[in-house]
Amino acid sequence: RGEARDIGVRSSNGEVIVFLDDDTMICDEHAISKIAIFSLKKDFGFGAKRFWTYPPKYFELNKEDYYNNISLKNWTWLLCPERSILPIGLIRESGERELFDFSFLANFGYVKRELFEKVGGFTGMFKGYGLEDDYLIYKLYKESPKSFYLLREEISVLHINHPINKSWLDEAKKNNKLYMGLLRKEGVKSFNINIIFGIKNFFGEKILDEVKE
Repeated sequence: RGEARDIGVRSSNGEVIVFLDDDTMICDEHAISKIAIFSLKKDFGFGAKRFWTYPPKYFELNKEDYYNNISLKNWTWLLCPERSILPIGLIRESGERELFDFSFLANFGYVKRELFEKVGGFTGMFKGYGLEDDYLIYKLYKESPKSFYLLREEISVLHINHPINKSWLDEAKKNNKLYMGLLRKEGVKSFNINIIFGIKNFFGEKILDEVKE
């Protein structure tokens, strides 16, 4: 997926790159204009308020209604509690946020081409479902920690609530080991996206927890 997105970026010619997954719908007709304005001050941004189609399989049974209401820009219909949900919550045992209610960069977000190219874009090291998105966000933040813009209060998107394939979860476990290995190699113990989103889990936590010599 990282390689495919890099090909897409190389095929584009804009100064600001916007990513959008094929299972995500933007519920804001002014989203691109807003991003153009945000990018004047901040080099990359994501974390839009991400609703999910609900209940499960409702989208598959009502696809035409969704497509019609997208074309009509009927955001009220799309984000109605009867057919969408905003999944917010902390995992009590660990204090970690599940983060399904925020878009990640490749899911829906933007980045200035200059910064994207400076950090080397996505990486093809992660095979299948996984953490190429997290790793890119880490590289962008490490390179330019004050250049992030949170889209949470500005733009809403609707994510199709599709089933998770077991093979994807197996790939994700392998990719997580690779991801953590890359962080360790660069002298970083952890990278906490929760804090970027304004979610403070534990006292004293850092966004970038670097290994001390």
